[in-house]
Amino acid sequence: MTLENLEAEVLALPKDSQAALLSRLLERLGQSSEIDREVGSIGGEEVQRRDLIINIRMNQPQSDLIDRAAQIQGKSPSQFMVESAYQKAQDILLDRCFFGLDEVKFKEFVALLDAQPMGNEKLHALLTTKSPWD
Repeated sequence: MTLENLEAEVLALPKDSQAALLSRLLERLGQSSEIDREVGSIGGEEVQRRDLIINIRMNQPQSDLIDRAAQIQGKSPSQFMVESAYQKAQDILLDRCFFGLDEVKFKEFVALLDAQPMGNEKLHALLTTKSPWD
């Protein structure tokens, strides 16, 4: 790979990725003091520093789908994947949310669950009416 090819690939990266790459290179070279502050904003935008890199293996159709969805939302594939994974993690944890009840409230709760469902004429009509397309 030539230096020109490498430069073109780096310039094709999103601004935040360019800043992170430059910051890592400077850190490796031991020059991350004064220059690092300047890298904090590239193109006038404040860059959020991230210190964890996760490599993910996927097949091409998965990657294409993620790229398409990220593009529709105006995000990089990395931003899209992080936000999607973060939201999914929140959903899973919230589904396992604990709520505590004292003995009296718990018995009331169980009684409500065990009780016969109340009649709902509108629901009954909806479920027993023939569909227009049938």
